Amino acid sequence: MEPASRTPRIIHIVGNLWLGDLRATVDRNILGERRIERIFSVLHPPYVDPVIELTASSNLHHLVFPIRDEQPFPEEMDVAVRHAMSWVKTGLTENTGTIIHCFAGISRSSSAVVTHLVWDGMPVADALALLKERHPLASPHPLVLGSFLRAIGKELPPDYHVWIAEQWEKLKENRRSYPE
Repeated sequence: MEPASRTPRIIHIVGNLWLGDLRATVDRNILGERRIERIFSVLHPPYVDPVIELTASSNLHHLVFPIRDEQPFPEEMDVAVRHAMSWVKTGLTENTGTIIHCFAGISRSSSAVVTHLVWDGMPVADALALLKERHPLASPHPLVLGSFLRAIGKELPPDYHVWIAEQWEKLKENRRSYPE
């Protein structure tokens, strides 16, 4: 399945951590320019297939967490979240460029980035603020982010549903202005 036809979205979060969409993740030039060697796909088949094909023919390291957007995932997957957060941290500790991506680079990948930042010791509210500073269109869906945070023993901030509703409205307004 081909990614949507638009400019690739890749956002520098902190250090060697990047957030992106599918188009950026399968672009060898984008990955090479940023020295990205680790890819964490928060995406399900068939959308993740181009990344699997790319990493099979390269020395890139790839981890897949196959979830759908706007849906919670079961507690049985919590151990996989903790493994993924350790995997991301290992790459960053080794000074390896790492991208966390989903299809559009807005919800699932944003949820995983916030979770990584919290896993690494940042308070949830600070992680959300940093995400919005770096990626104003980021809108982690409450069910997805809530599932990720549950997996590491944290919770959504009490006012998150109000905040995210405002973010989704802004996103809808911005999407109208995007050229296709």
